[in-house]
Amino acid sequence: MCLEVTCGATGDGASLADRGAACVDGACDKCGFAALWTNGLRKSLVEGTLEDGVEALKEDIDEVWYEPLAWSRYSYRTKEGAPKHARRRGADEDEDWELSKKSKELYIENCKGTLVDFLDEFVAVAEKHVIHRSILER
Repeated sequence: MCLEVTCGATGDGASLADRGAACVDGACDKCGFAALWTNGLRKSLVEGTLEDGVEALKEDIDEVWYEPLAWSRYSYRTKEGAPKHARRRGADEDEDWELSKKSKELYIENCKGTLVDFLDEFVAVAEKHVIHRSILER
C-alpha cells in the first residue's frame, strides 16, 4: 500500500527508500492516501453538511458507502487517580514528561460509522504508516 500511494515506480525492485522526502512525509500534494481520499474520491461522494453536522452523501452513490462499520483503534486515556499536575501536556522537563507518561494508559477504542468515517480516520494512520515503513526500509 505504501508504494502504491506514493510517487514513484511500483512493482519488483521498488522501495520506499527511493521515494522523495516530501512523498514519504506526506508533504507532496500529488501522492499519499490523503491525496487519493480527502482531495480525490471523497469530494465526489460527499455533497455537503446537514444542520446536525452529519455529512450528506450524494444520492447516486452505491449503498456500500452508507452501511455501518465497526473498527478498533489504539487510544490513550488518563488513568484514574493520577495526580492533576501529571495530566498537563507539553511539559519540557524530563520529570514532568515521566509524570505525564505514568498518568496515561493505552487502550483499544471501538468505533462505529460509515465507510466514509473509517477512511477519514485512516488518512492519519496511513500517513504515519508510510513514514514508519520508510524508516524500516532505510
